[in-house]
Amino acid sequence: ARTVASGWGTAEVGGPWSATSSSYSVGSGSAAASHTAGSTRRGVLTSTSAASSTVTVDVSVDKAATGGGISAGVLGRIIGSAFYQARIRFNADGSVGLQILNGSSTVLANTTISGMSYSPGQPIRLKVQTAGSGTTNISAKAWLASASEPTTWTLTTTDSTAALQSAGSVGLESYVSGSATNAPLTVRFDNLVANTP
Repeated sequence: ARTVASGWGTAEVGGPWSATSSSYSVGSGSAAASHTAGSTRRGVLTSTSAASSTVTVDVSVDKAATGGGISAGVLGRIIGSAFYQARIRFNADGSVGLQILNGSSTVLANTTISGMSYSPGQPIRLKVQTAGSGTTNISAKAWLASASEPTTWTLTTTDSTAALQSAGSVGLESYVSGSATNAPLTVRFDNLVANTP
């Protein structure tokens, strides 16, 4: 298993990660992002380029969410400063949400996953598919990593933003609310698999 003290190093397939500061590390084969309140952490496989991708990753947090919660997920297509992402939301009430966004703030689809709750350290598996050009189709599902994969997508949406209708890189991003009261905390990513469908 890979170990990197500062940054995420180089993926087994996909080249180097853009995450290089001391806020990032790899231990026992999983990638960690250390957060203060109000911080965003992002790692991109800058040498990847695909018009369509399917990305699966396990996400966990080391503490329960407070304040406005914790978000973590997949950037399914990154072109310059523009990107599509699907992210899990760890909410302060223990519930789990799922969102698809254009960038960091334009929500394209949003739901609270019925019957799902989380505990610190418990991995949730996120699967995201980004496909098409002209109009891009983005689909996402999330489930407890210890359970079976749902047969259908939890969310599916489309977007036609011109700057995002070609091949792009993939990456991971996490955010901790500025109103969090228990920072510092760590978001961990494991078992990342990215394919072109």
